[in-house]
Amino acid sequence: MGSTGPSEPPPTSPSAAESADARAVRKAEKRERKQRARKLQARLVFGALALVRWTPRWLWNGALAPLAALFVPRLLRQRADEQLRLAFGERFDARARRGIVRRMLRHHARTLREVALYRRADAAFVGRMIEAEPEFAPRVRELLAKGRGLVVVTPHYGNFELMPAWFKHFLGAHGGVVGKRNVNPWFDAEMVAMRARHGVETIYQDESPRKLLRILSSGGIVGILPDQDIVRLPGIFVDFFGRPAWTTTGPAHLSMLADAPLVPAYLEWNGARYRLRLAEPLFPDRSAPRDAEIERLTKGWTRSFEAAIAAQPDHWIWFHARWRTTRERAEKRRSEGRVRHTRTSS
Repeated sequence: MGSTGPSEPPPTSPSAAESADARAVRKAEKRERKQRARKLQARLVFGALALVRWTPRWLWNGALAPLAALFVPRLLRQRADEQLRLAFGERFDARARRGIVRRMLRHHARTLREVALYRRADAAFVGRMIEAEPEFAPRVRELLAKGRGLVVVTPHYGNFELMPAWFKHFLGAHGGVVGKRNVNPWFDAEMVAMRARHGVETIYQDESPRKLLRILSSGGIVGILPDQDIVRLPGIFVDFFGRPAWTTTGPAHLSMLADAPLVPAYLEWNGARYRLRLAEPLFPDRSAPRDAEIERLTKGWTRSFEAAIAAQPDHWIWFHARWRTTRERAEKRRSEGRVRHTRTSS
């Protein structure tokens, strides 16, 4: 008779074990290759930025920016043209759109030199690069005097990295910016260090909002760039250039939680430096129905962004597919529990 005890699992064959070990080794080697490639990529970029630092400003205002723009892949140029067409329709014909794309590429190529200098710069550099409107500082100080902090929103427009440093150096305001983790750890570490040298903290999108609330409750400033289609973040659909666009509700939620004003701000290039401009503040009404107030605040800063971009279309980065998320895609993610707030705008 056979044994009545529990049956033992069949022994793993040596070939199967070797195969599993080989797969593990291959995965480890693949990860190591990726890390080496990312490290090399970071070294090349940092080396290029170090060289760019020594190029004269007049050259970037002249020949170098158009030359650097030529290296942008054709696919990205086509995407920028398509996004412009979606936004403006018949307002710009194909020739006019190409002109906007060329100016956009030159504008953002020039910011490469600014970032290269900013990595090792002090407050004096920030002061040379930014001139605030005369009423800007008094208005911000008046808002901060309420003691609830300030939620500043700005699009990927102009050289947005310089703005939080100006708040720190020339208003004495402490604070941080919300950022996305970069898949390249060397790039990520450099961005965090670059901001930290100017007294600006980086808070990642996947971190607890308590860090942001602590900054606001202590009278500080939180900076957010909320103008992209990031479907993994809670949001709603809001019309942007007449088309429903998936728009994060993070700034509105934060403004409501902290009872802090939400203010759009912009850096606009005038040919010599950036002009820092403040739009009309949006004040949260915590007694209003929550969803309706979140929608009102989100629509408010979106309309402000739209007006600024329409006035200076070459300042915005048109490579991003702003209308990529459809209602169907958002509803699918909501049904799967992958986002928390997907109500469409009325």
